[in-house]
Amino acid sequence: LLLSFSLASAQLNYTGEVNPLVITRTSDQSQINLPFRIMSLDLGYTVGSLDIKTVSAVEYRYDSSKSSYNLREAYLAYYPEWGEVKFGKLIHVWGAVDGNNPTDNLNPYDYYYLFKQGVGQKISTWSFMSKFYFGTADTLISCGWIYYGSRIFL
Repeated sequence: LLLSFSLASAQLNYTGEVNPLVITRTSDQSQINLPFRIMSLDLGYTVGSLDIKTVSAVEYRYDSSKSSYNLREAYLAYYPEWGEVKFGKLIHVWGAVDGNNPTDNLNPYDYYYLFKQGVGQKISTWSFMSKFYFGTADTLISCGWIYYGSRIFL
């Protein structure tokens, strides 16, 4: 009975988008053959101070008419009084900078999406992140154990 009450007080969050795009050259209006994310879905489930979050996308190529499913993020997050802890397939975000970012060492780039903003350019890695709050200051610890190289087009 207690478990069913706690699940009833949980919150389900979802958002997504569909982007049927075509990229063409300005010189001759021919189609540029690059994959693109035709659909994305973000799902989150919150129970108290515990979150389960997934971010997924469907990537499509017009030339082959093939699509592929991409689980971009899937992690468990816990928010105690002293900070936060995240574990799973993460894209690390520490803010926005022009040029080199320390998170470039944690998440490789997906060069097919070079013109996307922020996390749209990154590939998630299996990692752990913890943030500790000390009054007005905080400390962040991140580590990853499976690193994939950047995805480039040839």
